[in-house]
Amino acid sequence: MRIDIDQTLQEMIQAVEESLGDGWKKVSGPVKEMMHRQRERFEMLSQMRTEGLLTEEEFQYRLNEQKQILQANVEALKLRGKVLAQNAANAAIEVFEKAVRALL
Repeated sequence: MRIDIDQTLQEMIQAVEESLGDGWKKVSGPVKEMMHRQRERFEMLSQMRTEGLLTEEEFQYRLNEQKQILQANVEALKLRGKVLAQNAANAAIEVFEKAVRALL
């Protein structure tokens, strides 16, 4: 099975929106663009994990890398602080991880 990356990205964006609350209006465009730029990376990670090319440990390591990238990008948008950026990145990655696990 393959991940429906478009649906998963939409759910990830929704998770970020919910995490950011009122701050979402200011950054929605850049955040959506940032998530879509990472589309191929997320799709590749899903494929590699579901085909057994990544162990759980390797998958978690790469998810953590993606989380740090997302967090740095959200922080760069000058949101209301590091905790808010961390929450947004965590929310997006949790959606992606859940979608991949559903395929295993």
